[in-house]
Amino acid sequence: MKILLIFSLYLISAAAGGSRTVRGFSGGGVLIKCRYDTQYTSNKKYFCKSLTLTCADQIKTDVKNAWVNSGRFSLFDNTSAAFFSVMITNLTVEDYGTYQCAVDVTQSLDLYTPMELNVEEVSDYNRIISVTGHAGGSVNISCKYPEFFRGYPKFLCRRVDSVGCVYKTPVKESGKWINQEKYALHDDVKNTLSVIISDVREGDSGELWCGAELDWESDNGYKLYITHINLTVTVPTCDKANTIYTKAGEGKLLSLFVSSCESLRNHTAPQISGEYLLQDLMKISDEVVSSGNINDSFTLSAFLGAMEDTLHLIGPQLDSSVTRVENNISETYIAVKKNVTPPTGHVILSTNAVHLNISWKTVVGKSYPGFAYMGIISYKTLNTSVLEETNTGGRTTDYNLNSPIVTVFVSNKNTEHLPEPVTLTFKHNQEVVSESKPSCVSWSNTKWTKDGCKLIHSNINHSVCSCDHLSTFALIMRIGQCPYDENNTVMMVIGILALSVGIVFLTLSLVTFVNFQRNPRLTNTALINLCLTLLLAHLLFLLTQIFLHYIKPLQVLCAVLAVVLHFFFLSAFVWMFIEAVMLFIHVKNLTKLRSKKEGLKWKYLVLTGYIIPLIVVGVSAGLVPKGYGSEQCWLKKDKDFVWSFLGPVCFILAANTLLFLSILIIMTSTLKKMTKENLKTRHTERDQQLFKSVVLKTMIQFFILGCSWVPGFFTGCSKVLEIMFLLLNSQQGTFIFLIHCVFNQEVRLLYVKWWRNLRANRTPKTEVLVSGVIRPQMNKVTVWTQNVVMFCQFQGRAVMVQVYQSDSRHFLGEKS
Repeated sequence: MKILLIFSLYLISAAAGGSRTVRGFSGGGVLIKCRYDTQYTSNKKYFCKSLTLTCADQIKTDVKNAWVNSGRFSLFDNTSAAFFSVMITNLTVEDYGTYQCAVDVTQSLDLYTPMELNVEEVSDYNRIISVTGHAGGSVNISCKYPEFFRGYPKFLCRRVDSVGCVYKTPVKESGKWINQEKYALHDDVKNTLSVIISDVREGDSGELWCGAELDWESDNGYKLYITHINLTVTVPTCDKANTIYTKAGEGKLLSLFVSSCESLRNHTAPQISGEYLLQDLMKISDEVVSSGNINDSFTLSAFLGAMEDTLHLIGPQLDSSVTRVENNISETYIAVKKNVTPPTGHVILSTNAVHLNISWKTVVGKSYPGFAYMGIISYKTLNTSVLEETNTGGRTTDYNLNSPIVTVFVSNKNTEHLPEPVTLTFKHNQEVVSESKPSCVSWSNTKWTKDGCKLIHSNINHSVCSCDHLSTFALIMRIGQCPYDENNTVMMVIGILALSVGIVFLTLSLVTFVNFQRNPRLTNTALINLCLTLLLAHLLFLLTQIFLHYIKPLQVLCAVLAVVLHFFFLSAFVWMFIEAVMLFIHVKNLTKLRSKKEGLKWKYLVLTGYIIPLIVVGVSAGLVPKGYGSEQCWLKKDKDFVWSFLGPVCFILAANTLLFLSILIIMTSTLKKMTKENLKTRHTERDQQLFKSVVLKTMIQFFILGCSWVPGFFTGCSKVLEIMFLLLNSQQGTFIFLIHCVFNQEVRLLYVKWWRNLRANRTPKTEVLVSGVIRPQMNKVTVWTQNVVMFCQFQGRAVMVQVYQSDSRHFLGEKS
């Protein structure tokens, strides 16, 4: 697109001395400043690497005043300062070369500013260092740098979400300490930048960089990242709570809580009753939640973790076998067993919002120290009206929480994979219509996930969830979701009947085509393989859905069936495309007389029809091996894996729709022309019938080529449209049988011949069956004798005759 132009601009700019040089080191990074004119503030910006005759985009975006990440490249378009910054991390010597800072100009030539990137290997300093500190303490960091950068300002920055870097005040003078908040930086004469971070907290953990600024204030300036620092801050249980409550500003309650927490951890300190501590914890959590400071996922994670860790400390100190505490914010219910032998059986804990059914075996685990406890804490107001889940495609899906958030905790520390699932019955915040289905989710790190939980039953007011691990749980409802009802008997019966009918006609079509496969006028390779793949796909899909209840627990079998279905359906769509192409070629040559049959070789067609879907399925399985085996033994929707099927299908459907429209236009034009000529002479009514017949056959091709799948993307939540879509697309075999067998006069005659021979017990006789009426341009006569069958095609004064043996259908020859 911009090949020769970019090459020419590069030569011009290089000759004019406009290129600058940026120096980097292997394993480090650089931040490059690219200035542009203010009139291009709203244009897209991109950064590309100059090759021999082109420029390969490394990152391109139209996002303004925010970091955008693409692999090792990040871009920030600062519209107020009229320049954009490009950050490159993890440099290698292969990154050496010429790059272009570019502005995308829509109706003119793009603007390019070249720069040279030199990447060097340096071994006399540590490019990556790891530092560990404890919450409340200090950490010391030493970053060595090459001699070349001694006179340049040094800086420390923190990477945020793997994109931009938040900078501290740079050190511009050697031998002088620079203080900013809890950070202190010092550049000494030994080519070392020293950093002290005081009062570190868990939030200080992450990725930091030491680096140098090279004429950053100028247009050609850049920043060089030299040393990568991995900082880890360990936080004891009580200090984790300290982090949260300090943010909430509860100083007095914090002091009381921390002293209580420490008394549990230090057995030499005076003991405080577990009931008192639980009451104290509930009051503190009430204050924290009411403060409104838990307004993001990171703070929520820290709060939930601190609460659970503290409850684990309080649980063993409770004297009562059952303890219940309730306030305006939360409701807590804890059961404790203290016996010589481990407790057995199941136990049910209930609050106003949730019922928990769990076994004591799950609570105890593998070791029993003489006591066991279990509990739930239900947060009444700890809720978010709308949550966003972002997938890999960059799109977001909104969800509503439809239950209180509930944390389940037990004395067993190994609860990631339970020997038997636990059951939670949630009370809905709002009534749910019968068609809607909520999702059971658990909190993992900083987001809700459906992994490990499944919905067992749901009605208007309650939902039952089964989970194979313990965590914090809730119910979510997707906004604008079309509910799936796996117990919809009507849809299941309609689907089974429709697919069964389609399979029957696919079988009849396939038998017909195989029986007459030596007659090139009646069938072709594409039709045979289309029927075969559709038959196998529909049959396997039907059997899978019928026996889904037995197959679903066998995850490996379910995933294998999903892979096979993926291949068969993709192959069927590829054969639909091949059939569309062959039909288009046939229609284009409709008015031309050929001395011999034209078309693509069947070997190449077979390779195309099966190799392409095999490659797509192989690559999909290799990249996302866990993408197969959903609840319906199909492709999972996680990480947009379903587009490994929808992507090729959308392309084929779009191409087939265009080919169908082209075929329809050509057919209509040709038939109208023929009808006008015939209207001047004779057979006006017969010509109109012919016109309608051909148009009808062409319209049926719409379903054979799969074009009727297109409306399926727009059915929404309409049951009527879903049923129509199911009926139409399950009957592709029916439409194939109609147009290529029932409506095909030659096939009918062959079946008549076969039937008469069967009835006459193959008694030798001669008969002549003539069909068609002689008319200009489109006339056919089929002649049957005892030994041969002749197909005669009239076009004007020319006639083409094809001769076959009656019994073996062996092609004997043709003549014009």
